[in-house]
Amino acid sequence: MCRQLKYLVSQYVGIDGIEGPTELVVCAEPSIDPDIIALDVMAQLEHGSAIAVIITWDEKYLDAIESRLSGLNYLSTLVDGPRDCVDLINELAPEHVTLWGLENLVNGIRNAGAVSISTPSAMIDYIAGPSHVLPTESSARWRGTLSVYDFLKPVVYVKAINRDLVSDLARHGASLAVREGFNNHARSITEWLLTGELDKSS
Repeated sequence: MCRQLKYLVSQYVGIDGIEGPTELVVCAEPSIDPDIIALDVMAQLEHGSAIAVIITWDEKYLDAIESRLSGLNYLSTLVDGPRDCVDLINELAPEHVTLWGLENLVNGIRNAGAVSISTPSAMIDYIAGPSHVLPTESSARWRGTLSVYDFLKPVVYVKAINRDLVSDLARHGASLAVREGFNNHARSITEWLLTGELDKSS
């Protein structure tokens, strides 16, 4: 219900985002206690309609984790090694990622809302520090965690300060305008160059 209400008000006011359901991808090194991995998954599955994915490269280890998740809905997969974890995480672009025993992989992760390093993802839900408003539905490919920057409204300013540079840019701008069929866009640029108004402002 909250998502629907946020969508309705988003037509009139700025909001933080329309997020959900919760997503977690866990990549675990097989030396980590499977109970800890299972609990990390179970924590996020407490959210309604949550999605959890477990990645590792040791079948017996995966079996040990899954034996602790009886009756829960999640996905799991075996990969060839740690590097494949990074590739899959970047492809899925999930809200939460937990790297268990794999801190060396963190710099390879480009698409994720928040990455926990050998730390339960629930720490981010409550007390760890980053915002808990995180991108979902693979939107981590193009946006990040909610931050103060989301509440700033930039205004940009343009002023011509160098005739040679501006003239070159203007020719390109006019050409693009003509290609789009916006001839008055093109004229507004080219005639501005011809009238000498540029020299008054630069």
